[in-house]
Amino acid sequence: MKRVSSAKYQLTVAAIALATALSQRASGQVRPDPRGVAPPALCTLLRSNTLTFVGPSPAPNGQTQLSIASTATGAIVAFRARGTDELVVLRVDDSLARAGEDRVVAGPVTAFALTAAPGGAALVATERVARDGRDAHDDVLFARLDAAGMARNVPRSLARAVRCDGVAVRPSATGFVVAWGSLDGPSTSTVTTDFRGVPNARPRIVVDASAPMMVALTGDTRFAMTVRSASGASLMHLDESGAAVEAFALSSPASAIAALPSAVLALSSNASPNPDAVSLARWWPSSALAESTAALPRSLGPQPQIVSAHNDRAALVVIDDRNGREHVVRVGSDGSTSWLASYVGARGAVAPSLDASSLFSVTHNPTGGLDLSRWSCPRAVTPTVTPTAQTPTNPPSDAGPDGADAAQ
Repeated sequence: MKRVSSAKYQLTVAAIALATALSQRASGQVRPDPRGVAPPALCTLLRSNTLTFVGPSPAPNGQTQLSIASTATGAIVAFRARGTDELVVLRVDDSLARAGEDRVVAGPVTAFALTAAPGGAALVATERVARDGRDAHDDVLFARLDAAGMARNVPRSLARAVRCDGVAVRPSATGFVVAWGSLDGPSTSTVTTDFRGVPNARPRIVVDASAPMMVALTGDTRFAMTVRSASGASLMHLDESGAAVEAFALSSPASAIAALPSAVLALSSNASPNPDAVSLARWWPSSALAESTAALPRSLGPQPQIVSAHNDRAALVVIDDRNGREHVVRVGSDGSTSWLASYVGARGAVAPSLDASSLFSVTHNPTGGLDLSRWSCPRAVTPTVTPTAQTPTNPPSDAGPDGADAAQ
């Protein structure tokens, strides 16, 4: 009898364990992540505010990327409106409160880019133009915005594009450099303007690839730009006229790009075989391109998605995980990473304040509004994750002034 009772007891325990496991699986519970928990984030939240959109005000399209630029009086946020694809700009003051009315500056748009500029910000967008009820082309528009978000010039048409898939704008030593990509080809064109936004010359096609992302190098007289096409991805070096000087092949399309004082970093999501890492390409004029990986804090989850980047003594990389949260990670030129902040949201962006004393962040929230935060971050931090070794992969190409070799 004792032997039978013991067997019954063991069967009962096994049945209870199996039922518990099945119950946890049915309720969505999973085993704890054995990889451990990352150290606490390093930034301190100074203030936050939620912006809502009611009545006739255009509301953000939560499936599209946000952009933010710091100004002397706060920040300017740009977004595409839900349902209409209008381009809307709004301004917040230093306390993150709405300052003035939201303004529609173009629409419908297929792409836009916002960047801080002397006196406010610069905005480039491609506005869809229809003819006989069908899309005919996209107008590339340039606008200067003051610190209050008001247009300092009537948006100027710089060129026409067909099926534009990306635009970029950066201040230069003499005005601005603007780039836009067209799937018709594909191709990427550039043009330089003076400080008013008046072109200095005709636009030029610099590479047979599209989806440009661009950063300015030290002195704002040289620029780096990433592009991609069906034949591959590349990082290009542009001079002050927007012409291609040299080009380097990238092993994977860039998800974001940032310029540091002595290095350009191009980062790629899902290109590394390690689910806790992102691919990193490092380059500077007169040096070879070096590709490696940058390990991320494991608590971000596997294969997080890079959505934007900015520079702040290192690259400020905004990452979306698979659980509706967003993280800001500082990535150094050596591949070291530091986890700065985390919050609920998606497809957001960051921008350091003009005096570099704090950091603005904006993100879509689950209710259809925008969450803005201001953070105080340490100027020097100990890396959360140590870097891996970097190795040169591509020597400088012999691309001519038109950059035709970049995407070959």
